[in-house]
Amino acid sequence: MNLFFHDLMNSRYDRQLYKNIMKKRADSTDYSARKIHRQYDTVSISQKALDKQNVRTMGSQMNGLDFLNYSLAQDRERLSKTIQDHLNENDIHLEEGESFTIDVSYRFQITVTGLSDKEKAKQIEAVLNQTNIGFRLLEHDQTVKSFKNGASVERTQMYDKWHADHFLRQFANTTIEDVSLNQDGKLTGNDQLNELMEKASRGKGELNEYVQAMIAKVRAVLLIGIDHIPNRSATFTYSDELQYP
Repeated sequence: MNLFFHDLMNSRYDRQLYKNIMKKRADSTDYSARKIHRQYDTVSISQKALDKQNVRTMGSQMNGLDFLNYSLAQDRERLSKTIQDHLNENDIHLEEGESFTIDVSYRFQITVTGLSDKEKAKQIEAVLNQTNIGFRLLEHDQTVKSFKNGASVERTQMYDKWHADHFLRQFANTTIEDVSLNQDGKLTGNDQLNELMEKASRGKGELNEYVQAMIAKVRAVLLIGIDHIPNRSATFTYSDELQYP
């Protein structure tokens, strides 16, 4: 199987599994219930339906690579529109020829630079960080890099480090920097993590299997060393549309 398709399928499966797990977790009596964060888009339901129809029509007329290029371009257009909508809603306007740089951290935090008006830069930064656009930009960047560069050990390790950290933050209220391996190679952390591992070791079912698999991933990342694995990140420029610098 093409490495890009393999990576993309794994990423989509992983996100769907995570959504399923979080839903079960909210209903489970063994774990504290939490609200599931839903990702919203500015595109209306009717427009989404039309887009899907157009994609199916275009897909039947293109080969695989052309269709992927088309899909990525469409996604970038949607991201551009979302950013523009957020700016308009907050009465933020760019002067002619004005542009800024968007840096996205592996925790979806956005930093805006490149504007002479520092107050406007802070305002844009604050607006965008109140949305899910950081997550969407990072996912788009990963898909683009997978498409262009294929699979690599470093990129896999970067994703695993992010995934391990995201799991720890969501399930144990801690981070990858705050856990460690003891002399016996056992994962140690806060009380919430220790309780989570204990329950997972005694329980059965998909949720416990997921937790055990993620604990194994956390250990694997720590064995490599978090300082030896770069963080996921993405950089874009924006004027009237989103572009790579």
